[in-house]
Amino acid sequence: MTALAPASPVWNAVSRRCKVLQVKSPKTKLPLLATLTRRTVVIPLMEDHIAQRPVQYAALAPTPEALETLGDKARFADYVRRQGLENGCPATYESIDEAEFPCVIKRTNLNTGMGIEVVSSREEAMGLVAAPPFAGHRWIIQEKVFFQVEYVVHCVCVDGRIVWHVVYAYDAQRLEMRGTGRALKLRAATIPAHLLAKLEAFLAPLNYSGPCNCDCTWDDEERLMVFEINPRLGGSLMLPRHAADLAACLSVIIEHASVSCPSRRVEAHGMDATVPALAQVERVERETALSR
Repeated sequence: MTALAPASPVWNAVSRRCKVLQVKSPKTKLPLLATLTRRTVVIPLMEDHIAQRPVQYAALAPTPEALETLGDKARFADYVRRQGLENGCPATYESIDEAEFPCVIKRTNLNTGMGIEVVSSREEAMGLVAAPPFAGHRWIIQEKVFFQVEYVVHCVCVDGRIVWHVVYAYDAQRLEMRGTGRALKLRAATIPAHLLAKLEAFLAPLNYSGPCNCDCTWDDEERLMVFEINPRLGGSLMLPRHAADLAACLSVIIEHASVSCPSRRVEAHGMDATVPALAQVERVERETALSR
């Protein structure tokens, strides 16, 4: 990934003393001399990297339970129901026969917008789930929420608390834009403090630690609707024009990374920050990013 490559200028904004090694697999052994003489922080990129990361190095990462809950759309829907958070998410229907159309069908275990389709009728839904990429896989069917602006809230969390975040807005629904040939327009945005607190309520019961990105919207009356929470760094944060935000995110991750991630009290950093929050973390000398 170019944005996190060892030569990327983003690392200079994080710390000029850091040395970066990018590896292709969580199973790759790091040079022994380097790990003996430097503090090593692992920054996994995707869900499987998080699950397989070498635990002997410092990281800021979710527990297996949190990773499984947020990494699977059906488990997340069940979790939302158990926590009494249904009013903050689209309704999940028990079956196609019970759905109100139009609605959205989602593969439970795909990401980056793959395996998500809007359907307008029962017949269209039945045909969709009988063909790839849905056939033979788990899927859920949810209420279609109508809105004008979609937001992605990139967060860093420690023990269920959001300690840093930045917000981007899409001025159109991404599902409606796919396949039209029209470019998505992304702009900087903010989230009201009380809505950020509601978003944190989804993460607190999981005692979530690490980066995540939350796809959501809210209306003129500031009613929050969460579509999904991805337990990893988000793609829009990797865009070149967001390099300062990425550096801020990485700095906070490195600041709070530990081998065991014990519970501890932390202070929030740079709400809606657009400059590196911890650009001079001089004690951090090495970070390792796991690539795709």
